[in-house]
Amino acid sequence: MFGKKQIFALLLALLLVTSAGVVAVGATADPLGSSTQAQTGEQTDVDDVDDVDEVYVEENGDAILVYEEAHDDADDADALAGEFGLETQSGLMHVLYSGTFDEFEDVDQDELGVAGDLSVKMTPESITSSGDLTTNTTDDVENLEATVENTRTRTTASSSADVTVSVATAENAPAVGSATVDAETKTTASTFTSAGSVSASLPADSVAAQGAGEHLEVTITETDGTYDLEVVEQTTVFDWERDSWDTRADAEASLESRYAGVAMGLGGTADVSLEEYDFEEGDSEHAVSLEYTVTFQDVKDQLASQLAQQLATNSEFDLDEHEAQSIADRIAALEVDRIHYSLDASGTDLSSEWDVAIDNYDELVLGFVEIAESVDDLDDDLADQYDEIGETIDAQNEADLVRTSSWNLSIDVEEDRTTYAFTGQSDADNWEAYVTELEDRGLEQYVGETTYEFDAQTVDDELEISYDYESSQDEMLDRALDQLIQSAEQDGDVDEDVVETVENVRNSEFEVAKLSASVDEESFEVRSAAMFDNLAALEGVPIETDDNLTVTAVHGETDDGTTTTYVTVEEFVGEDASESQIREHDRVGEETAVHEPGEWDREFPSIDDEAVQSYLGVADDGSLLPVDTPVAVALLAVIALVAAGAGVFYRRRS
Repeated sequence: MFGKKQIFALLLALLLVTSAGVVAVGATADPLGSSTQAQTGEQTDVDDVDDVDEVYVEENGDAILVYEEAHDDADDADALAGEFGLETQSGLMHVLYSGTFDEFEDVDQDELGVAGDLSVKMTPESITSSGDLTTNTTDDVENLEATVENTRTRTTASSSADVTVSVATAENAPAVGSATVDAETKTTASTFTSAGSVSASLPADSVAAQGAGEHLEVTITETDGTYDLEVVEQTTVFDWERDSWDTRADAEASLESRYAGVAMGLGGTADVSLEEYDFEEGDSEHAVSLEYTVTFQDVKDQLASQLAQQLATNSEFDLDEHEAQSIADRIAALEVDRIHYSLDASGTDLSSEWDVAIDNYDELVLGFVEIAESVDDLDDDLADQYDEIGETIDAQNEADLVRTSSWNLSIDVEEDRTTYAFTGQSDADNWEAYVTELEDRGLEQYVGETTYEFDAQTVDDELEISYDYESSQDEMLDRALDQLIQSAEQDGDVDEDVVETVENVRNSEFEVAKLSASVDEESFEVRSAAMFDNLAALEGVPIETDDNLTVTAVHGETDDGTTTTYVTVEEFVGEDASESQIREHDRVGEETAVHEPGEWDREFPSIDDEAVQSYLGVADDGSLLPVDTPVAVALLAVIALVAAGAGVFYRRRS
């Protein structure tokens, strides 16, 4: 496997050129005279600034400053080659680097064990990604097959998963020979139902398998606030508790004592009726079989009354008695249609089933929402979110939205291998009507579209992975930035600069960003780019230096262990400056090669706008072409990858 040392070496090499490399890696001084006041509170002496290697001056006084840095002290620096660029006029950023594994001292593809292609792309309203990767596996994982699909559009919401895998059995694995779980659920805006079963086969030598047979069956129903509990129970009684169960009268008294305490705690009463009783005497363990009914009365009314009193008297909530009682009644409106549970255990076999149906749970949710909204110092944005919860429940009711799901999990534990198998699916009826209801209520933030497919399988000693992901939503980026600002403002430890930075990103009018990477047996390539309509809105762009120089473009090339950086500067000197006037500049030293206006004819590296726009999927008119893309966290990774290097440049050379 690829160890930490190799991972660190590769990341270091990549960062060498995509961040620090962008500013001539290894520089110990600040060639453009960094304003360290922003970093340390102290001002840099311009006399300490590194001299530029070459300067090319234009007639209007603008100049291209050339810095050349050999990475003699950086391991594996000559293993990478590529270019980077940032231009404020076009609003483009671009990084492209590649390398071959045989040139790295501590990294080779056999140890890395990863090959394939990956791409991530983002626009203000979408994120897409796709990848095909192959990686090494360990002996712990065998026979992995996984397929996961999810579709959420304006008209459909469904998902499915099918996964099987065999792994090495852990030393502390539970004593389970095999187990299977089946479950189904169905929800509407106001109802919830669930049914399922569990079965397990225990090893013959396990402690649980040594006990006598156990049986428990419980059913709870509600009628007009009265709860009926029906129980069928067969259990083991030991000698020390025999006196409480060895006669029918003792058993009835024990049950009445048990449930009277429960009812008292809930503020109601409990009546116990023992229908069936049987006691089988053994040597030191005895078996008792019971069938009985418990009726709880006045429980719901008492709970509602207690809750209303607590809400009305709690100083954190701004509620009068009428409001408190209204909220308590809403919470108490939850109805238990039925709750049924059974458990059977005999020898090595264990099984259980459940069946649950609950009504009016939307009233319960809305009741808690009203409690939260009553808090005196509740933030306005948070209050709006609570309002939206109520609106979404109304939308579900109006659309008659019905969600269903089912899944199955099986586990088979053997001495050296454990096999897991999982299948599941979910679906939604009337989803299109629900989306329409949300839009009618102005809740577009809940109407995003997402689709993805993921496949993985082991082939010999390798794991093959492929996936496609796409997500889109109106104003996706703006909503994400709003959440960042809200989180920052609510966190007292967050610096105000964080909010300002987020606002700068918004004002930069981000258009598109993309990151792609490919790795094969011999080499790798990493490329990223981003485009902004107003790049100057980003902090430090254009780059302002201590002595009032404005940097409008940065380009660089890395080859044979050397990075050459070209910095375009406005008004470096006056118009038609002579060599002597140029050499008077603080950044020009005795060994600087000076090229006066009109005395040089050279082309410098620049971003190939057409090629980068094609890579980004942008047409000549600036509109986005329909291309694939991927994952949200990757959005920030894309921008960060391109902007991080420039950010380092800003701080170290501005």
